[in-house]
Amino acid sequence: MTVEEIDTLIEDTKRLARAADKVAQATALGVLEIARQLAIMNGAVAEQSKAGKK
Repeated sequence: MTVEEIDTLIEDTKRLARAADKVAQATALGVLEIARQLAIMNGAVAEQSKAGKK
């Protein structure tokens, strides 16, 4: 999953009109933010690996 796809999911989750349980919504947003940060970190590590192999 790309960072852009995760960002879209975060925005969609924030707009859920039927989110009766705010704790569940906050948990979902937290998990998506962690996934977003991991995707960014993985991209940075991949770039460093490419640079190190050259």
